[in-house]
Amino acid sequence: MFSLSKSINKLIYALLFSIVFVLPFTFTAKANGGLKVSYAMYFTDAGWSGWSQNNSYLFKYGFYPNAFKASLQNQPENMSGTVQYQVNLSGTGWLDWAENGAETGNASSNMPLEAIKVKLNGDLENHYDIYTKVLSEGKWSDWVKNGDTAGKSGEGKHIDGVRIAITSKNAGLPADVPEPSMVVGRNIDPNKPMIALTFDDGPSHGLTERVIAALDKVGGKGTFFMVGSRIAGANEQTVKMMYANGHELGNHTYSHVAITKQSESQRAQAMAATNNRIRALTGVNPKVFRPPYGAVNQAAKATMAAQGMSSVLWSVDTLDWKYKDTNRVVNYILNNAKDGDIVLMHDIHPTTVAAAEIVIPELVKRGYQLVTVSELASFRGGMVPGGSYGSFRK
Repeated sequence: MFSLSKSINKLIYALLFSIVFVLPFTFTAKANGGLKVSYAMYFTDAGWSGWSQNNSYLFKYGFYPNAFKASLQNQPENMSGTVQYQVNLSGTGWLDWAENGAETGNASSNMPLEAIKVKLNGDLENHYDIYTKVLSEGKWSDWVKNGDTAGKSGEGKHIDGVRIAITSKNAGLPADVPEPSMVVGRNIDPNKPMIALTFDDGPSHGLTERVIAALDKVGGKGTFFMVGSRIAGANEQTVKMMYANGHELGNHTYSHVAITKQSESQRAQAMAATNNRIRALTGVNPKVFRPPYGAVNQAAKATMAAQGMSSVLWSVDTLDWKYKDTNRVVNYILNNAKDGDIVLMHDIHPTTVAAAEIVIPELVKRGYQLVTVSELASFRGGMVPGGSYGSFRK
C-alpha cells in the first residue's frame, strides 16, 4: 500500500513538472479585456491631452503635438515587457526611446513632432502586435506595426494626431473605427477647392466686423494678421469676436516695421508684444505671422520659429492699399484666385471691406471653400515654425 501511494505521488510530481516546465505558457490577461495601450500628447498652447484608450483617435484641431507618452493596462502578471516609443522632433531628429509613461519630445518647445515609432518588448512582443497610424496633412495614414515609422521625418511635415492599438499576435489589423471630423464644427472637403482670404493691418472696429459677418454668413473662415498697437479700446472687442466666431488670429508685428531691418531683440520683442495682447484677450498664441511688406530672411524665420510661428506670405496680391477701388479688388480676386491660393487684403480700408462683402459669397457660389491659412495648410502639406509659405496650390 505504501509502495502504491509512493508511486502515485511520483506520478503527480511528474505531471506537475511537465505542466510547469515543459508545456508552453498560456498568458491570460486580467478579466477586463486583455492588454491595452493608453497614450497622450502635449499640444502647443493647449497642454497635455487626457489619456486616449486603445484604438482611439487622438488629435486637437488647430494645435500640433510637441510631446508624447504611452502606457499599458491589463498586462498579464506573468508576462514581461514594456511599451516603447520614439519620436522625431522637428529641428532635432529622432530622440532616444522612452517607455511606460515616460514623456518624450519637448513640451517646452514650439517644435512639432514629425513621426513616431511604437513597439512592445519582452514576452509581450511574442504574443501581441502593436499598430500605429498618424494624422498628417488632414488625412490618417495607413497602419504600421511593431516599431515601424508612422509619419514622414525630415520632410518638414508634422503630425497632428495619433491612433494606436494592440491586437493578439498575427490577428490582423485592429477593429475599424469611424474617423471623426478633423475640423470640429467645420465641414471641409479636402477634395474640393479651397482659398484662404487674409486681412492685414487691423483690427479696425466697424470694418473688421463686416468682414467677419460676411464670412460667417456663408460658413467661411478668414485669417486676420493684426498689428499689436491697434489692439486697444473698441478693437479689443473685435479681436474677441474674431476668436469667438472661429477665425484665425495672426501676428503682423507691433508697429508694422520691416523685421529684416530690426535686430534680433527688436524682432522678438515686437512679435512677443503682439502675441501677448492677443493671448490676453483670447488665451491663445498665434501660429501664423505675416512679415510687413513681405520682407523676411533667415534670421527673421529663426525668430518666428522660437515663438512657434510660421511665415505666411501670399499668392494673390489685390493691391487694395494702393488703388482703394472696390470693383478692381473684386475683379482681380475673381479672375486670379485659384484652389490653394492665399489672398492678401487689408481690413482697414472701406473699399476693401465692400469688396470682401461681394467676393465672399461669389467665391462660395463658384464652389470654393473659404478656410483659414492653417486649415488650408493642414490639407496641403502642413506648416512648421520658422517655415515660409506663399500658397498651397496642388
